[in-house]
Amino acid sequence: MTQQFKHIVRRVDKLRYYNYHFRELTEFPADMRADHVEINRLDNQILVRYFDEEWSKI
Repeated sequence: MTQQFKHIVRRVDKLRYYNYHFRELTEFPADMRADHVEINRLDNQILVRYFDEEWSKI
């Protein structure tokens, strides 16, 4: 699932922390794409399982 964000057209001067290249930060290269992943919830702790699976390969 990808969500498209609106492109910023108007720029405000002197914004100290805003990054106008935000759109580029939301696009990942193909080798970083995560396919078939589950959402981590309190009742499944999928991140713990992913961590264990990855470390068991080493």
